[in-house]
Amino acid sequence: MRQVAFDTGLKAEKEKRQCSNTVTSARLPAQNLERAKVFYADKLGLSPTGERPGGLRYQSGTGSFSLFESSGSPSGDHTQLAVAAVPVPI
Repeated sequence: MRQVAFDTGLKAEKEKRQCSNTVTSARLPAQNLERAKVFYADKLGLSPTGERPGGLRYQSGTGSFSLFESSGSPSGDHTQLAVAAVPVPI
């Protein structure tokens, strides 16, 4: 097995600075966009911030995610999106 040493010099520092200013968002498949839209509204209180044929975009806190129409069937074996929320006192 060939081992590769990582450059820990100036190049690596420059790349780290470039990545620290990025915005990350998720793309999630949905078999039925209308059903997904109702789910996100009813269960999470979210409305799309953008809509286009075959896709919905949502903003949640400082992050965002998009749903795209897919005919595939998800395995359900992994987390696709995690949301951390501050508990609200009752």
